[in-house]
Amino acid sequence: MSSSNKTKSKSPVFIVGAERSGTTLMRVIMAAHSKISIAPEALIFDFLYDKYNKGSDVNSENIQVVLEDLVNVDKFKDWGISKAELEKEVEELDEINFKNIIQIPYIIYARNQGKVIWGDKNPLHSLKIEEIISVFPDARFIHIIRDGRDTVLSLRETEWGTKDVNEAATDWVNFVSSANTSAKVHSNNVVEINYENLVSNPEEVIKNVTDFLGIEFEKSMLEFYKENAKKKLIPSWQRSFHQNTYRAITKSRSGRGIATLSPSDLFKVQTIEVDVLVDNGYDLVSLPSKQPINQDELYHFYKSIQKKEINSLEIGHVNHRDNDQNNSILKKIFNKLFK
Repeated sequence: MSSSNKTKSKSPVFIVGAERSGTTLMRVIMAAHSKISIAPEALIFDFLYDKYNKGSDVNSENIQVVLEDLVNVDKFKDWGISKAELEKEVEELDEINFKNIIQIPYIIYARNQGKVIWGDKNPLHSLKIEEIISVFPDARFIHIIRDGRDTVLSLRETEWGTKDVNEAATDWVNFVSSANTSAKVHSNNVVEINYENLVSNPEEVIKNVTDFLGIEFEKSMLEFYKENAKKKLIPSWQRSFHQNTYRAITKSRSGRGIATLSPSDLFKVQTIEVDVLVDNGYDLVSLPSKQPINQDELYHFYKSIQKKEINSLEIGHVNHRDNDQNNSILKKIFNKLFK
């Protein structure tokens, strides 16, 4: 897209994706643009939308209660915005409704950053794209997708993430598949990028995103870590598990799930994630060799397990208690099927 065709866009930007997929990385990249502000994670939209009947119950009569609810939303204090600041903006409104009210804290945060386009980053909004578009029809979404085996491992390595691979894999499927569906329905609103492509070819991928948003690419976006360190975009309590946002993009964390997870855990994860992995361009691996061979056969094998067409007692014995035994069982199964 040539620069002459680009218009100044003020459509809000929402960054979505499963947990540990690179949403925070994308947030600081976008926030390094001179026009874009992406606020810290806080579920203000979700809380008020749900509490006030999809926002329809927000009005001038209950606005003080609404604002009180807003400032008390978990993590909103990280934005550094007081109720008094919100009230001042409300006084300038021609009409009090959910859309006008929910924009206010984002606009204030953007203005404090010297920016004109406001944005949001929240993994849970992968499940809320339809609701957000119903309020902001011109909203733009950046859906970042990362190999689900890597996100399972990354969650396990955090202090707060689930250690249950079945739970982590199921959540990844729900988040990614929901956003995939919304991207198909709202192709003008949603762009999808792969984390692996972003860290391998950052300038190309970021240019694709800025083209989608209708804004100019800026070199500063590749040096997001400088802006992050300068403006402390990551709340202090989150910095320990977002260390990579303070250094240049690296490919070192791609593929760690396959390399690090035990064969039995990979077996469980791939059984749950098989359709969404394949739909998003990820190869399945054989076990315990962890080699991406015989994709069609691997796909049908995992689908058969999902449908319980394979009722092998050996498969039922695969667990996390004895990796040596699991490896032996898996080797027998995969050698028999894919020899």
